[in-house]
Amino acid sequence: MQFKYGDMLLALRIYIARELSHKYKIPNKDIAEILGITPSAVSQYLKGKRGKKYETVLDNIEKNPHIKLLIENFLNETLKRKELKLPVTEFYFLNLINDIYSSLSGIKISEEIKKVKLKTEQIKNILNERINLEIEAAQKCLNMARLVRDEFLKILLRMIASDSIRHADILSMILAKLEGKIEIEYEKLSEKFIMDMLKNEIEAKEISLKELIDLDYPIISLLLESIDLDEEKHMKIIQQLKGIK
Repeated sequence: MQFKYGDMLLALRIYIARELSHKYKIPNKDIAEILGITPSAVSQYLKGKRGKKYETVLDNIEKNPHIKLLIENFLNETLKRKELKLPVTEFYFLNLINDIYSSLSGIKISEEIKKVKLKTEQIKNILNERINLEIEAAQKCLNMARLVRDEFLKILLRMIASDSIRHADILSMILAKLEGKIEIEYEKLSEKFIMDMLKNEIEAKEISLKELIDLDYPIISLLLESIDLDEEKHMKIIQQLKGIK
């Protein structure tokens, strides 16, 4: 048996709306905000006016403890997003749907799901959400770095903050591109520069700093591991740059 993406998505919205209302006592207005639908649609879900067509899917959900656990985890994440005032977009449902399809006996993932693409507005919403989360993470790490006395821990927290700020900058530029605020033209790096960088990364990667240096202090180990991971990341990026025509 095979369900279309839209059918599964709606069935899940019905089930989740009922769970949020009955189990978590969330008001209809808040459920509508969480699911990205209207309060009247939530009311119809709860009254069963829109659920009859999807009872087969709902029955499969009710009878499968693994699926119920997946949804429970999703609900917990949803409520966390609600606290942060972040919407739950179709992107998050898509991941849940794929997990559920793999758990439902005899139901194969629809090609429609494999081909589904997020609309530009959905992508913008996701980028804005992620930018806010990255900025929030950076602020928390910087605040904590000011409080701790361990200099190595300070560096670790500042490093995480720096990464989060850089991520936010990258996503902000991509968002600006999607909104037509900036024009970009790919500028190819010289092959000599790429090969020189690749040589440097190969030499740096030959020795793992984490394995080489053992000071019996976990924070230093984490810092060394982060350097090793960065070298691996740089190597991969440079190799991909080399392949760009």
